Amino acid sequence: MITRNARRLGAVALGLVLLGAIVLILLHPLTLRSPAPAPSQPETPTMVLSVAPVPAQQGGPVRLSGAGFAPGETVTVRAVASASGSAGAVRSRELARTRADARGKVQVGPVTLPDDLYSGTYPLEAVGQTSGRHGTATLYVHARAPWIKVSTYAAKPHEKFGLIVGGFQPRERVQVTLEPATHLPTGESQDPTRLSKPVTLLTLPTDAVGNAVWTETDLPLLKPGAYTVVARGVISGKKLTADLIVKALTPVVELSPWSGPPGTRVQFNARGFSPGEEVRMFLGQASNAALTVTADRYGNFWGAGPFKIPYEENGGPLTLRFVGQQSGAEVAETFNVLSARPWLNLSAYSGPPGAPVSFSGGGWAAGERVEVHLDSSSGPTVAESQADDYGWLQLGGSGSVPGDARDTVTFVAVGQQSHATASASFKVVNPFDNLPPNLPSDQPPPPPPPPLPQQNPPS
Repeated sequence: MITRNARRLGAVALGLVLLGAIVLILLHPLTLRSPAPAPSQPETPTMVLSVAPVPAQQGGPVRLSGAGFAPGETVTVRAVASASGSAGAVRSRELARTRADARGKVQVGPVTLPDDLYSGTYPLEAVGQTSGRHGTATLYVHARAPWIKVSTYAAKPHEKFGLIVGGFQPRERVQVTLEPATHLPTGESQDPTRLSKPVTLLTLPTDAVGNAVWTETDLPLLKPGAYTVVARGVISGKKLTADLIVKALTPVVELSPWSGPPGTRVQFNARGFSPGEEVRMFLGQASNAALTVTADRYGNFWGAGPFKIPYEENGGPLTLRFVGQQSGAEVAETFNVLSARPWLNLSAYSGPPGAPVSFSGGGWAAGERVEVHLDSSSGPTVAESQADDYGWLQLGGSGSVPGDARDTVTFVAVGQQSHATASASFKVVNPFDNLPPNLPSDQPPPPPPPPLPQQNPPS
């Protein structure tokens, strides 16, 4: 009995030992999979830029410091490029070369910046020549004096005008205005009161070195002449100027038609005025406008009018002058007025007294009323008509030859606006002129003549 229990206890103990072994075997792969400690990394190099003052002055001193390089190696510091907003662009260039100390640190300075390293923002790069380690920083350069650059020195209103300024106080706003100048760029004086009043063009914010970015805007509507572009720092009070000639607008006008008799109706096409401005048309140097139109939002107008050429303009060139009331832009074109030289046609040139006659012709003033008189321009009116827009009479009037007319009748046509005259003659043909005169009604007709005697034929 005792022996049997001892065997059972031994079997249980053996099972426990085997179970423990199995557990150890299962846990062993987990131990192998545990991550090994990461190897220590070398110190990451850093580059710290120290400037006095901040930002650095163009051509002034800067101090540079850095760490993380190989002990004792040579380190070069370069300005790798110029950033936007600078007054000029430079290529990558070396600013300093030094040696790291036993702890891999560098101290450089003071380093005098070159004069041609203009105001702007520049990335810097420090490179260890042995380890290849590098660090970066940013160099801010402030200009010695404010500066300005403009896209053009002469432009028309509504054209693009661009500019950039720099050298102001960092993070301030610069107000740009256009002001009438007292002198032309050539030194010749001008009256600024005849120009437009000062106008604010735009306001520019500056960056960390006091520079603005390139900005474009449309020039406002200004009277032509010499102006001054003035840039003023709102905080610093610094002031910059540049010359700008505002050129006059040069509109173009087309007439339709370009010539015709007095009274012709003319329409106009134009482009190049100021958008939406009022444009007045004058005849020659007259001070009173003969026509007023309004340009569209592009400064153009199409099919304006019509305008009737005055009847008193009877022949020769007529100047039509167009003046923009806001821009002062002016353009002139010439309409060739054709003299009224009319002629008169009759529907018949001969016939008996009392015959009907119609009238036609051409060469009259456009649209004028025409009266036809008998014998002279002051004679009785026998017909009336009206010329069309081209001065033609289209059988618009009719009359008749007087019943007692003899030989020749003259018809005289008179233009009531042009006062021009034309005439045509009618030949009176009376079919009874060759007949004997009529006998008195109280006398009997004469007897017939006696018959002729008959003669016998010869035998």
